[in-house]
Amino acid sequence: MDIGAGMDISYVLPAGGGDAGGRFEHLACVIGRADRINSVANRHGLDGSVHMRRLKGRLRDGILAGMDLSEDGIAAYCIRIEKKGTVERVMEVKNFSYGRVVKAFDRLLFRLISANMEEFISPYRMELSDVTFEADEDCRSLLAANRIDHTRPRKAHNLADVIAWGNSHGRHVRGVTEMDLSGEMVVQLLE
Repeated sequence: MDIGAGMDISYVLPAGGGDAGGRFEHLACVIGRADRINSVANRHGLDGSVHMRRLKGRLRDGILAGMDLSEDGIAAYCIRIEKKGTVERVMEVKNFSYGRVVKAFDRLLFRLISANMEEFISPYRMELSDVTFEADEDCRSLLAANRIDHTRPRKAHNLADVIAWGNSHGRHVRGVTEMDLSGEMVVQLLE
């Protein structure tokens, strides 16, 4: 059985604009049978190169309104993380370097979400280390910090992009398990 996975982070820019290093808000993960992921992506015209932030409003609205990831063979998660704010708070208290805190953040985040993904793939007699994640530049350091293989974005990443962008803009995709780990991340990183 071929298992596919995709990951994307969506951020919200500070009020009045700012750089793309804005506050990371939501991490979306999709994992599932490759045939199911491709089927859902194809139904919505996601060919592996689509980014929600670049689409026109009506097209985005149609994708978000019609997407349902509750079918068998796919698990999808969206996690509120507030990466920038969390890293800054930990740096203030612990007096650690930015790089050290980001690395610890990435490891902890992946540990917290991996249990859900491992539960999904266990019936397929696989482990997360057997899965290659589709990810863009925003997620590659998170995956690399956890020794997870990654490749260029395609359809599984497109589904994760839809979820992350939607949640960051108050629009939720059906069939997605949503979690808020922002507070838990601060507590655990300060321990």
